Order: sequence, then C-alpha cells, then structure tokens
Amino acid sequence: IRHRYIVLNFIFRVKKYTTTFH
Repeated sequence: IRHRYIVLNFIFRVKKYTTTFH
C-alpha cells in the first residue's frame, strides 16, 4: 500500500521537475 504512495510521490516529483526543467 505504501509502495503505491511512494510511486505516486515519485511520479509527481518527476513531473514537477520536468515542468521546471521544461
């Protein structure tokens, strides 16, 4: 269960980082 939360958090962070990079 927590693994899913971690994955979502990771994807969210990556998306945010990509947006900032872009």
